[in-house]
Amino acid sequence: MENEFLVKVSYAEVLNEQINDLLAPNVAKAGGVQDKVTEEICMNIDQIISLIRMGDINRSLGAKVAERGAKATTVLKIVIESFSYSQPESISHAAINLVDLAGSEQLQAEDSLASKSLSTLD
Repeated sequence: MENEFLVKVSYAEVLNEQINDLLAPNVAKAGGVQDKVTEEICMNIDQIISLIRMGDINRSLGAKVAERGAKATTVLKIVIESFSYSQPESISHAAINLVDLAGSEQLQAEDSLASKSLSTLD
C-alpha cells in the first residue's frame, strides 16, 4: 500500500490585529478584514523556498519599515496530507506552524501571553 502526499503552504503576517496574506497581498478583503489566507500546493522544496521568498518581498513592500518595526508576527504554515488510493477515505493531516513572534527578542521567560494566544492558530 503506497501513500500519496500533498503539501500546501501559506504565509501570513499579523500586524495591528489584521491578517495580511503574504502570498496574495492584492486580494480584496471583505470589509477590510481578511479571514482566509492563500494555500499553495508545492511539489518540491524549491517551490516552498520560492513562496517564502515571494512572501518576504510582499512583506517588505506592504508597509513602511518604521510602521512594521517589531510589531509584525509572521506565520508560515505547512500542511501535509497523506492518502492511499487503496483506502481513499483514510486521509492523514499534519500541520507545521513556524511563527516569528513580534518583538520576541524582548519577551521574558515569564511573559508567555503572546505565545499562548498564538497557540490557538490552526
